[in-house]
Amino acid sequence: MPTRVISSEASAQLSLNGDSPISEGGWFHIRVRDISSSSSSSSEEAEPRVTIPAVLESVQALSFIGFTDRAADQIMYRHSLVSAHRDDVDILSFAKGHIRSANDASLPWENWRDAMDEMGVKDSVQEAIMLPQFESLRLTQSAMFWVLDTISAKYMYLQSIDGEVLGYARGPRRSESYVQIESRLSGESRPSSSRPTEPSSSKAAPGRANPQPSQALHLGANDHQVGAGEIELLKGGTQVRLMQAFRTPTDPPNAVINRLQNIYSAIPGDFSPDEQALYLTKQRDVAYQYMDYARERTNEQSQQLLAVGILHIIIPTDLLADHAQIYADEWREFVMHCRLQTGQFPSHLTNLQNTSVIMGPILKANDAMVRNLVGDGLDFHRLEPWRLANGASAQQQCIKGINLIRGMNQRARIWLELLP
Repeated sequence: MPTRVISSEASAQLSLNGDSPISEGGWFHIRVRDISSSSSSSSEEAEPRVTIPAVLESVQALSFIGFTDRAADQIMYRHSLVSAHRDDVDILSFAKGHIRSANDASLPWENWRDAMDEMGVKDSVQEAIMLPQFESLRLTQSAMFWVLDTISAKYMYLQSIDGEVLGYARGPRRSESYVQIESRLSGESRPSSSRPTEPSSSKAAPGRANPQPSQALHLGANDHQVGAGEIELLKGGTQVRLMQAFRTPTDPPNAVINRLQNIYSAIPGDFSPDEQALYLTKQRDVAYQYMDYARERTNEQSQQLLAVGILHIIIPTDLLADHAQIYADEWREFVMHCRLQTGQFPSHLTNLQNTSVIMGPILKANDAMVRNLVGDGLDFHRLEPWRLANGASAQQQCIKGINLIRGMNQRARIWLELLP
């Protein structure tokens, strides 16, 4: 049975709020403030309206998440053949299959646009992925990775709209909210410790200014103060992905507070060849880059529907006691073995395989680039870190291990800073 993006119950709620969705040709026209956590509108402003698909399993939904009309028709046809006999198939799996059937592009001199054409991706999505100001970040993964990441985020957003309307994701609309909206700040000062203080994170990411407090919306834990024996780490991205780190309304009262395992990074990572891990950063510049790139890729049609932000995780430092800082050639060699999944770590690196927290630079290369740079002789000396606009290397913290993540779920405080 087709899944409506806005259910009958949600439509009734909108009618009570004075706005029934206008349906036309498989699309809904709706007020932004009814479906976006980060939107605001004064009574004197004209109510902005946007267009969203009416049904998840539709060519309209596939177009919304980034496919050309031709690709959307092909995916929908394959989905219809299977869904006629089975009820347990979602269209996103068919969309991903369509993308994975195409040739990928990874190396800087390969034609990424041709690869994305073969994947059936709209020009607007391609242009957002190829924005020159994000080249260093883009080259840490392949064209296929960024396309899959983009369409998945937009699909997750469509899935979240019904809950947004009914109020499950916005505190003021629930009597028992699992996410509290602290306030839309109006110039009041925040504790200075709610911002990283190292010099490398004091500047805005290229192409944007750091927002003032009046522009930020805070969701989650009310206590943002980083106390003695605590450290604050960050992760930038879309709201729909970062909100997966929070507990849900259906969790039992005594369940763990957080669900940080829901925001693990892809395998292999720089410091995790075959184990799921949580990658965070202390540098606000780095978090901004991931956040801004997510915004450009998911809001390329200028509707500005998908909110983006920075997830703040305040962690007791005793949880991170088993840690190592790596740099220079030790970093290069370890990263090479992780990204290539060689399974043959030299003896002087085996201790790092069992270390729970590894800190070091972010590699400015994806897996194919690593293979090309090191060659058959595995010469790691040509591997270099991603460097920020101020010349500093982009840094990351890789956190892994079931027991450590469980401890962070129970003891870390998390909050989401939504930014315009």
